[in-house]
Amino acid sequence: MFAHKAFGTLTTKNAFESVRGTQTRASLAGGLVAHGFDHYGQLVEYLRMNGIVPPASRK
Repeated sequence: MFAHKAFGTLTTKNAFESVRGTQTRASLAGGLVAHGFDHYGQLVEYLRMNGIVPPASRK
């Protein structure tokens, strides 16, 4: 929920405001999205190592 609210507050005017030293709202949002993909990639590798084809890879 927190992330959804935070993403909802992003605008073209505030996206590149500094919030943590040199980090901006846009860089933090991008990092959050990338982090989710990292977890998904780890899950896919775990499934494949155990002989399971991930649902997104099935035809």
